[in-house]
Amino acid sequence: MELRVTTNSFDLFDTLVARRCVTAAALFSEVGAAFGMRDFAAARIAAEQRCSATGRFGIDTIYEMLRTIGYVDAELARKLMEAEIQAEYDNAIPIRENIAAVRDFDLVISDMYLPPTMLRSLMQHVGLRRSVYLFVDNAAKNRGEIWPQLMRRWLIHRHVGDNAHSDVAVPRQFGIPAVHYVGAGFSSAERYLDDSGLPQLARTARELRLANPFPEATLEGLLWNHFAGLNLPLLILFCVEVLERRRLSGHQRLLLVDRDCHFLTEIFTALFPVEPVELIHVSRAAMTSDGASVASYLKAVGVSDALVCDLVSTGRSWLRLASQNRLVIDFFALVFVDDYLYEAFDQEELKRLPGFRFSWALRSSAIGMVGKAIEVMNTAPHGSTLAVELIGNAYAPQFSAGHELPAGVLNTLMAVQAIAVGRIREGRQQLLQEAESFADRRGMLGTLIRSLCVPAWLNELAKAV
Repeated sequence: MELRVTTNSFDLFDTLVARRCVTAAALFSEVGAAFGMRDFAAARIAAEQRCSATGRFGIDTIYEMLRTIGYVDAELARKLMEAEIQAEYDNAIPIRENIAAVRDFDLVISDMYLPPTMLRSLMQHVGLRRSVYLFVDNAAKNRGEIWPQLMRRWLIHRHVGDNAHSDVAVPRQFGIPAVHYVGAGFSSAERYLDDSGLPQLARTARELRLANPFPEATLEGLLWNHFAGLNLPLLILFCVEVLERRRLSGHQRLLLVDRDCHFLTEIFTALFPVEPVELIHVSRAAMTSDGASVASYLKAVGVSDALVCDLVSTGRSWLRLASQNRLVIDFFALVFVDDYLYEAFDQEELKRLPGFRFSWALRSSAIGMVGKAIEVMNTAPHGSTLAVELIGNAYAPQFSAGHELPAGVLNTLMAVQAIAVGRIREGRQQLLQEAESFADRRGMLGTLIRSLCVPAWLNELAKAV
């Protein structure tokens, strides 16, 4: 009779828990920088390698080695060790997809040098609330000694881990199915951002991707990861462009057009909390059906002393509205659709009306085909604006019933956007410093847009918009 209990097992670091700084070496560099010790990361890594060669070891063993070789005295070793432990907590982030797969009484098997009590605390710190069995033994896991011991009690259905040797090759030697998880590092998009000189943006995108609760192969999982790696960096960089354009224009305020700028408004406020910005409910349909009411609404929100901004535009509807209602409008778009095939018009008209100024960051003809993928990724949770009505002393928008996109898509977008805003607020200063000093912002915007609009699954969704 089979008396063993069937269970799953998981590695801990880079499988259930990741580091915000990505690697252990980066964490050691953070600790060293805090103490003004530029060579600390190299010394810390070398000490761990020495300890590893002797067999089992822990974090106290590593710092004792640093003291023994004369790198630090006992007091500094203690302070550095405490700083490293604190840095682990500060950097710990969850890998949601894998955490969601953990059940009560599964196994967590780690070769980490931190003590079990601390590792349990770190699991709780990132939101792993399951009752799990934790086994910590760096030597036994690496050599495979742990698996026969565990198999006496448990029938392990599968093991998930990031190390090709200790988490995949070794358990398979004992007949345990093993899944090699490689998502803790940078994705291709994140690596591109990092290599291009945007490391903070790359880390923010990675952290958002690792917060994805959906399996990667599902539509929701694909949508979440696409948003994290491409759409979020695009919007953050564009926010800096928008603010620079507003300042150059001499206007005091910024008006962002709903629906496409629904989430952009949240990001802009998170990055620039003291800058005056307002989301305005204007659409091509509302301009066409009741341009006079839209014009009155825009006058009420102060359009003449504001920069109006949208993500993608031909400029034609705004030009017509300004012309017919004698409005002064300064309009700025991320992408000027100058090669729109279905509503061709003389683009020189955009320059002829004295009260209408139209500018843009990029031309669609220079980027290549720009579909409606941007609209999908940045849609609001409500329908499009049909009209605006003056009620009392305020204007109220009227939205179309329902939404063109499926509920699952909308729910996923709302969930990823909510987490994204939190990450931006946490890293606001570093993100701003990096984005504002980045030399080729518009070049990167073009690259991100081209990559964003490629997937067939996203373009299929965009057909409904």
